Amino acid sequence: TRIENGPPRETGTQLPRDELLLAVLQHVRVARGFERRRGRARDHERWLRARLRNQSPRTLFAHREAAAAAQKEGAERMAGVATAVTAVAKDYTGGKLKDKLKTLPSGLKIMVVDQGSGAPIKKGDKVETMYYGCLNNGTRFDDSFSRGQPLPFQVGVGQMIKGYDEGVMQINHGGKAYFFLPYQLAYGEA
Repeated sequence: TRIENGPPRETGTQLPRDELLLAVLQHVRVARGFERRRGRARDHERWLRARLRNQSPRTLFAHREAAAAAQKEGAERMAGVATAVTAVAKDYTGGKLKDKLKTLPSGLKIMVVDQGSGAPIKKGDKVETMYYGCLNNGTRFDDSFSRGQPLPFQVGVGQMIKGYDEGVMQINHGGKAYFFLPYQLAYGEA
């Protein structure tokens, strides 16, 4: 799948022009050869399905139990992220974050949670990010947590929305930050 103009939106979703977009970025990491890994994951999935066809019902049950446990853990993590982001959105609209925000000339506002211990992210780097996107009132419109996979992209080459690209380049690999994007740096006018 080719990523164009940022994370996908659900059909029919309209982002109001006067609201800011809030996205949380977590665990930015170098994504060396992520195109190859996707292919390997599909190959592994095929191999696993073929192998499981020849297994006993007890083994199949154990695999299903493990998958169900992983799904439950992902749902719990998603709920925790949603709660945290909603709280930050509430604090932002209440004006409680003014001293924690860094405003860039483009209008992008960033609240860095963890700068990251890796190298600074620069244009052309391939990274994988976990994100949660919502309006400043806390209404979620998209996230990578519910899919359980980080979003891979190349920084600064137009694969993502402008504000996300610009924000990612403000932290290091391994960093975490909240980005508050004006509509011009997000999806444009509704």
